[in-house]
Amino acid sequence: MVFAVFGTFINSLGIVAVCRGFYIIAFCVFATQPLVASETGFALEDSVAARLKDATGLTSMTTAGSGPGATWGAYPPFSEAARLVADSRVESEAKWNLTRPAIGLSVARLREALAAAPEFAAAHYLLGLMDARQRRYGDALAAYRRASGAGPPYSSNPMKALFLSAVARCQAAARQVAKGTQFLDRGKVEEAGAAYEEAVALMPDYAEAQANLGLVLMLSGDLDGAVFRQLEAIRLDPDLAEAHYNLGNVYSRQGRYGEAATSYREAIRLKPESAPPDSVVSVVDANQGAYTRSVAGYQHAMRYAGLANAYFNLGDHTAAIASYTRAIGLAPGFADGHYNLGVIHERAGDLERAIFHWRAYLRLARQDSAQQAWVVDARTRLDRLEKSRKE
Repeated sequence: MVFAVFGTFINSLGIVAVCRGFYIIAFCVFATQPLVASETGFALEDSVAARLKDATGLTSMTTAGSGPGATWGAYPPFSEAARLVADSRVESEAKWNLTRPAIGLSVARLREALAAAPEFAAAHYLLGLMDARQRRYGDALAAYRRASGAGPPYSSNPMKALFLSAVARCQAAARQVAKGTQFLDRGKVEEAGAAYEEAVALMPDYAEAQANLGLVLMLSGDLDGAVFRQLEAIRLDPDLAEAHYNLGNVYSRQGRYGEAATSYREAIRLKPESAPPDSVVSVVDANQGAYTRSVAGYQHAMRYAGLANAYFNLGDHTAAIASYTRAIGLAPGFADGHYNLGVIHERAGDLERAIFHWRAYLRLARQDSAQQAWVVDARTRLDRLEKSRKE
């Protein structure tokens, strides 16, 4: 079953309910970004130009000017965008490590440059590369055509080859992520990890690939490695809610419940209940059972469930009850939520509420084969409470 960029592993109170299913957001980034200027115009600062020249390997081309179509008004925002790319270069490799905010700022500055100089070839070229990062391949190729229409150097075969190479690298990384998704969906964790590692090797600043590699490391027991990858994903894209959720799961497994609660709250803030599901689910895994009745509700419920577990382990039972109740409200078929609420209310001595949730759990568990291992335990608890109430 394919659900979200995070693993739906719930650290239940006294149990670990494993809900199989993952979804990988195939967001592309590029690594070989040809970006230089030539002919006449306004010079790039030497430090920026030199790094761009080295990174693209265009040693035969001059960086003395910013290229065809440049104007005084267009040059400053273009230069800022070029600096963002140049400053993100990994010096040991011909690769970049751009954060999502940097990409957004670069695109905004390039649009400013093009508003001032619509025929600015270098700005169109770099904008095309940014489009390719975001998997907008049609926009990317249209931008390249606008750049190449200005004539040399962007109409030259080397520049075209470099542009297409950047797009191909992006597509190759996306294919590896898709392959990892397929492996993970079939329970082949090791193979999934290899695919995600290849995607990260192609593009180190592929935030979603980093997050999914971290998920695999968590499933493999490498919790420190998992934390590192989730933090890297968050550095690259601070708004990637799934990475915050993943991080909360890892922290919970490490017993770092305060940090886990912070991560879960951030995931909820970034992905509010009004947000659409992380993906369109076309196949229903039998093990998901009633959970799949509302994809978006289930995904949001998992975030609240993680937060509830953290609160419980911190000793805040009131907050845990509130979060589990919210999770059930979002996904009425969420059996684990009822199980854990039964545990909490029983410990608090609220027998009526505990009985209500044990009954709800048993009703839902009949629809979910993944819950059968816990049915006997729940039935035993319910029978004991009902007997105690009669006495």
